[in-house]
Amino acid sequence: MNYEDLQAHMVDFKANWAQFGVTIMCDSWTGPTMMCIINFMVFCNGQMFFHKSVNATGHAQNAEFIYDCIKKVIVEEIREQFVVHLVTDNGSNYKKACQQLTNEFSHITWQPCAAHTINLMLKDIRHFDEVAEVVDSAKREYAACYDERKDRWRAYSSFWDKQDKFQAWMISSEWKNSDWENDNEHLFATDCLMNRIWWDKMELLLKSVTPIYSVLRFADQQKNGTISRFLPRMIHAKEEIYGKLKHDDRATLSLLGRFMEVISRRTKYLLNDTLMLAAATLDPEALYKSKLAQHHSCVL
Repeated sequence: MNYEDLQAHMVDFKANWAQFGVTIMCDSWTGPTMMCIINFMVFCNGQMFFHKSVNATGHAQNAEFIYDCIKKVIVEEIREQFVVHLVTDNGSNYKKACQQLTNEFSHITWQPCAAHTINLMLKDIRHFDEVAEVVDSAKREYAACYDERKDRWRAYSSFWDKQDKFQAWMISSEWKNSDWENDNEHLFATDCLMNRIWWDKMELLLKSVTPIYSVLRFADQQKNGTISRFLPRMIHAKEEIYGKLKHDDRATLSLLGRFMEVISRRTKYLLNDTLMLAAATLDPEALYKSKLAQHHSCVL
């Protein structure tokens, strides 16, 4: 697509703004050189376009700075009559700035980022003693096999899928005669990977976290993810985790309760004063397949 085609496409895109309204999405990113960028995207009628970047390097990213950046996009670049929705991460600076904007423009609502919320959910779960024990040991073991920048939860799943190969490797001459034979990390990996109890704990961890991770994958996609379909998936994930832990002798009632509390608390934060519950209610598939009509508070 050349420049002229893109310009024509943008004209058609902007023609939908008055009918469907615009969602402005923004997030900040800090690179290895400590250069900080705030990216702005515009979403309307199922299409999303990159709008612009703001170089925030050297600026204190407080609520006042964030407010000024977003308001400029709303008032000067998109026009406030078209904007109906703001989506940002859950940071207190973004929350305060967006609350000020929604007070100023009463037709605009703010939505915390669903993907960021689930990441916070996983971070809370990561601090459970039962989870931390497995995660910390797995982190030591896969450090030499996996790039630390890769998705850690996916790496744990890969670890589980390869358990037979790992155990075969532990008894191979290659492993026994390696240069790291007497290294503490070598011995630690052997103790864990040949231990049935350790693998049982890993299995329980994956059973507990996989449903949440599936919702994260949905929330993180750019093409088909919608706020109306997010809530039913979150409800299903919570029910799936409850069913798995409730009937697993390895999971204590305390662990089950903590999982339910984290999911409910973080999800409730997504629903308060946002369009998410309304969107799910107006989506027939979301409303009836998830039984949201009968149990609208079942995720709380």
